[in-house]
Amino acid sequence: MNDRTQGFLSRSLPLQFLGLWGLAVAQPIYDLIARYPEFLSVKRVSPFELSVFVLLLSFALPLGVGGGLALLRRGVPRIEKWISSILAFTLLFLISILLLKGVGIVGWKRLLLGASVSAGVGTYAYFKAAAFRGYVAALSLLALVFPLYFLSKAQIRAFLVPQSTLGAPIAAAPTQGGPLVVVVFDELPLLSLLESPGQLDARHFPNFSELANTSTWFPNAWAASSDTTTAVPAILSGKFPKRGQLPRLQDQPHNLFTLLGPHYKVLARESVTTLCPEDICPPTPLPLRERLTSLLLDVGIVYAHRVVPSHFSSHLPPIGLSWGNFLEARGAIEHDEDDVVVDPGEPVEYFQSFLTALPSANATPGNWFGYMHVLLPHPPWHYFPSGKSYTSPAGMVRFAGLATDDEWEKDEQAAAEAYLRHLLQVQYADALLGQLMSTLKQRGLFDQATIVVVADHGTSFRAGHFRRAPSGPNIVDVLHVPLFFKVAGQTQGAIDNRIAQTVDIVPTLAESLGVAVPWEVDGESLIRAPQTKRERIRYLNADKTLTELEALQLDLGEALQHKAHLMQTYFSRIASSWNPPQQSKERTALQPNSLRCSGWIEAPEVYRSVKLASKSLPALLQGEVRCEGELGSAAELELRFNDNHVGSKSVTLDRRGVGGFTFLIDERFFREGVNEIFLTLVSGASVAEVKLDARAPVELVSAEPGREQLVVSEASTLPLVAGAVQGYLDVVKIAGSSVALEGWAVDPVKKKAVESVVLFCDGAYMGQVVPRVARFDVAALFPGASLTHSGYQAHLSLDSCGGSAPHRIRLFGITANAAAELVYGNAVQKMKQVHFGK
Repeated sequence: MNDRTQGFLSRSLPLQFLGLWGLAVAQPIYDLIARYPEFLSVKRVSPFELSVFVLLLSFALPLGVGGGLALLRRGVPRIEKWISSILAFTLLFLISILLLKGVGIVGWKRLLLGASVSAGVGTYAYFKAAAFRGYVAALSLLALVFPLYFLSKAQIRAFLVPQSTLGAPIAAAPTQGGPLVVVVFDELPLLSLLESPGQLDARHFPNFSELANTSTWFPNAWAASSDTTTAVPAILSGKFPKRGQLPRLQDQPHNLFTLLGPHYKVLARESVTTLCPEDICPPTPLPLRERLTSLLLDVGIVYAHRVVPSHFSSHLPPIGLSWGNFLEARGAIEHDEDDVVVDPGEPVEYFQSFLTALPSANATPGNWFGYMHVLLPHPPWHYFPSGKSYTSPAGMVRFAGLATDDEWEKDEQAAAEAYLRHLLQVQYADALLGQLMSTLKQRGLFDQATIVVVADHGTSFRAGHFRRAPSGPNIVDVLHVPLFFKVAGQTQGAIDNRIAQTVDIVPTLAESLGVAVPWEVDGESLIRAPQTKRERIRYLNADKTLTELEALQLDLGEALQHKAHLMQTYFSRIASSWNPPQQSKERTALQPNSLRCSGWIEAPEVYRSVKLASKSLPALLQGEVRCEGELGSAAELELRFNDNHVGSKSVTLDRRGVGGFTFLIDERFFREGVNEIFLTLVSGASVAEVKLDARAPVELVSAEPGREQLVVSEASTLPLVAGAVQGYLDVVKIAGSSVALEGWAVDPVKKKAVESVVLFCDGAYMGQVVPRVARFDVAALFPGASLTHSGYQAHLSLDSCGGSAPHRIRLFGITANAAAELVYGNAVQKMKQVHFGK
């Protein structure tokens, strides 16, 4: 750089701020969007909006500020110097924060101190050394490199192509029209519906069986992926998923919506994907100014989460709960008892809204296409077959048996209990299917309709194996899915035993409707006889590679045997909710003085004031048993509830004779008002009634004035240590007396999610949950740490709180050696019915 050039650059304020801005703001934002391009998809960003956004971010904002400062220098140089100092320090401070976080420094004091010192030194050099200003201005070249590199990425480049020119050819009008309904259930393995090979369980799933009686059932159908974001697009496009594809129109412009949209009225409920074009599924129109403002605000909030130390991030709007409109999600929502909130995350209300929107035969001349992806029987498992939900006494939905988010512990009984809860939720999905068929019949559409019912993928319940990642023996559980295809006018059921895959749905529908598919598909029509026998299935593996597997290696018999083993070994003892109630079983005879057992159950007062008309029942009975006397390490615990035998299960007692338990109580066993609970422990020849007390498993006590601690057991007390846990409460939703809580909690020393989050209401222990919810924003706050699943979700009923409204709720994160109260965001502190903290 010669002296003349350096002199020009050292005097050019616009170029200097362009360089600093690019490093401090523009590039970090581009990097975040490139890592999560789903953000642009959900925001439905158009090519024009993306172009304007890039111009604003990279050039207009920094050049505008720099140009204004240059004008100010000519008029009021002293003020310009002060403003330039502040801006230079701020940008250098942000650059330092990003660099320090990048090398693994997360403590807020060290971050602020290190960034302040670095920014101070840099600001001093900026004003004292012309050469330094020259080199800063030379960085302005990066202002052009950063956006070009960002837009050159394949996943971003697709957003520069207008939807109208995405290359999706328009097919000729169908020759055989009529109503079309496609329903995709989420995480439903065919094995759950089977009673035996090739035989549906009509007793527990009557509506799937009824559908099979008027449609063609493909009992050898297989999913294309175990991941919803790739499995659903395969169903809608007829093409196998590829690495890097996103569930959006830009990535997959050839799909059922673009095929049928020009000729059909479309009613679509996409829970996860955004494949339907705007001209077919128009979004709520917003002026360009509002859309750009919303985009810039969301990007600014995401960037703030990136640079603000996690200790202060609770004051920012949460970004891990949705893909956009973060400022509108204020973290606190209160509804009246009768309010109905339609949200993809609330699958039942979402399904009901779809049924309500279905047209009638008389009201809708011509063709229409109804599509619904319902997030059932996907966990959380908390629905009885009747549709009534169940929780713990504190109103929490519990999960046991998972070592990680996708791997079962080596506890077969826990896996069997989870399987029971899954099957109960499948029964509710069956009931919803029955509602759909009844609605179609009532509106005169069922006979003339073409109906497809399928699942995106399945799930597995094998102790010590993955829940969803296809691997080893669980491949059949995860990829074997139900597929029913009813053509218009079909009244007799049929079974087609050929090997089918979900990519066959598009070509099959096209032939059924008499329309040609104007793009190359990987599937084949299931209507015509196969030209060659399919002997292999293809699926996207956990490592995002397309894998082929010989069909002969898929042992359906072994999978059914494993299901039968779980049901025969455990369901006969614990599954009164699955089998007919056992109301006449005699109580186990007690042997006097053989054992002395006591125990507690969670929130016993809830069982003394049950309201049968409530939408939820405290059916997850949880507690702990303690015994003294001669007994083995394994014992059998029996539960009777209102003189009904609920079941019995093995309880492992530790060396102190202490063991925890959870029972799922049949909803038919509950009474209005007072409900009675009897627990009996059997160990060898010793039998004892468990005397229940109300001792809470975790107590919040004051060790001394102004100092609190958590007592987690008789031998364990955890001090409350500031900074021992980082985390906060993101959102609170209140509907009547039901409260939903969401947030995250992290052990900053070990850089992992806390062991549990404990909840108190009005000083009473309400339960605890283990963080398992995906929070990508938290993972971004702690670079290099595995904190993707550090979020928690908890539910409680205000009726179970001890005090009067407004109720006071407190949450604590627990690590192995300490605990700390979580931070409550500003928004959730403005609730009317509940307050947070001391």
